[in-house]
Amino acid sequence: MATAAAVSNYILGKLAPGRSLDVVKLQKLLYFCQGWSLAIYGKPLFPEDFEAWRRGPVVKEIYKQHRQMYQVPQGFLFGNASCAEDLEGETTSLTEEERKVVELVVNDYGSLNTFALVDLSHIEGGPWSAVHRADGTPAQISKEAIKAYFDKELARVRRTGQLLP
Repeated sequence: MATAAAVSNYILGKLAPGRSLDVVKLQKLLYFCQGWSLAIYGKPLFPEDFEAWRRGPVVKEIYKQHRQMYQVPQGFLFGNASCAEDLEGETTSLTEEERKVVELVVNDYGSLNTFALVDLSHIEGGPWSAVHRADGTPAQISKEAIKAYFDKELARVRRTGQLLP
């Protein structure tokens, strides 16, 4: 199983090689990667949990590494990544199946702006809205809730042929 750090590095390499990436956008892409992995393969992409924060789902372990940033700078590596090739997606700890999920999300959601991704992660009845607290206190979003939501989304996509609701 991948880690959220490895997935973050792979997203950076695919979506923003040689550029910076908005940290909120990165967090939302991680959420969609986890959700689609749960729906398509029936298992999490990475073990870290999401919390419901004001701007949507957040992996706290990733947030701790970018908390003083608005943008993840060019060349930044999450976790224990030790080579620039990780950012290019050439050398990675992700399996082929894991890379496919990340690439699907990057291809389908990567062109959306941060605000659109936040709106999608805040959909009424979704995992974030079910546990978000008005006072802003973080609450864990269970993998079961994410899976249940994305299972419904997968059925909707198969029925309608449209990714976005």
